[in-house]
Amino acid sequence: MKEELKDELEEVKDYIKTRDKVMKESIKQIDEKVECYLGPIETEKKTMEIPKNLHSSNGEKW
Repeated sequence: MKEELKDELEEVKDYIKTRDKVMKESIKQIDEKVECYLGPIETEKKTMEIPKNLHSSNGEKW
């Protein structure tokens, strides 16, 4: 029983590895197709600006 569970666990791990590999490859192919139609894909990193005059609900400054 324990050996069967170990074998099944290994099968599941192999399946997950294969699935992840296929998904990454699919995403790569989609990105390549999008680049063909729309040009290079640029991701923007946005940072949140923190206001300088923050106050808590009771009026204390942070």
